[in-house]
Amino acid sequence: MMSDQLTKSQRQADYQRRTGYKDQRKYEKENTVRISLVLGKNTDADLIAKLESVKSKNGYIRELIRADIAGAQI
Repeated sequence: MMSDQLTKSQRQADYQRRTGYKDQRKYEKENTVRISLVLGKNTDADLIAKLESVKSKNGYIRELIRADIAGAQI
């Protein structure tokens, strides 16, 4: 079957087989946690602006939480 005749799900499955995507998904499922945060454009505009100004949102949030855990003044 030619690639242009494959369905989207067949192309995705083929990509996953070729790239080891399933292995990565398995690793992520066993070793990571995804946490989502919903911010309001009007009520949380200051938070959104700050997060948009930092290079790494993930790193910045981790740093703040670790400082809080350590009892540091933020």
